[in-house]
Amino acid sequence: MSLSLTCFDFTWSIFPPVERLLFYPLPPENSTATFFTSSIVPTLTRSLAAALSRFLPIAASLTWPSNSPNPFLLYSPSAAVPLTVAQSAADFNHLASDIGQIRDAAESHPYIPVLPSSDSEASVIALQLTLSRARDFAWE
Repeated sequence: MSLSLTCFDFTWSIFPPVERLLFYPLPPENSTATFFTSSIVPTLTRSLAAALSRFLPIAASLTWPSNSPNPFLLYSPSAAVPLTVAQSAADFNHLASDIGQIRDAAESHPYIPVLPSSDSEASVIALQLTLSRARDFAWE
């Protein structure tokens, strides 16, 4: 299945993708790696699956075949969103603190998922869940 891009989509498709990094603190009683992998990860994957069941183009790939005048979104019922689950020794409190200091962007790069792409297509979204040593987690 395919979906044409709107004028707005087409305009923004030439820019690098937006990379958002969200931090969530975990209460002490739920801050174990076991809780993270047995409760948080399954809950978020079920939520993602529910979103995909209602709007499958979330899992689309942006493609621009050489014989097409415009790019379009290509997706199928078996399409999936790339999801990485990781653990980190980093202190997310340092990365997320709002003390007015400028941070080196390279500090955030390990928490940004790789957006799969090739010469002919690119995923429109990739997600990563990272549990920190302080038992917070980041979602991108």
